[in-house]
Amino acid sequence: MSLSVLTDPKQRAAGQIATYYFVGRLNSVPVNDLEDSIFKESTTMTPADLKSEAVRCGKDLTEKGLAIQQMGINLMHRAKEMTDKQTAAPAVPPNTALPSDEGKPKE
Repeated sequence: MSLSVLTDPKQRAAGQIATYYFVGRLNSVPVNDLEDSIFKESTTMTPADLKSEAVRCGKDLTEKGLAIQQMGINLMHRAKEMTDKQTAAPAVPPNTALPSDEGKPKE
């Protein structure tokens, strides 16, 4: 409810992102129950409550965003390591005849 009255575009955008994140976490809650709960909370929260919740939720959202960024970095490193291993020349066991060594005696 409060997002609809925000005039600062940055606050509106941050609020919308937080809404998507937290609604995603509540995906298992039936829509009607969620709507009723949001409406009930919105009618009882003061401007000070909204501000403190924005700080609390913003912190949670920032932490999750940083964790997701780190996961992306880790996945890129792991993919590079896997690619490097796959493109590395296969090791040839000692005393194994290579096609160019055919007909030559083994040492």
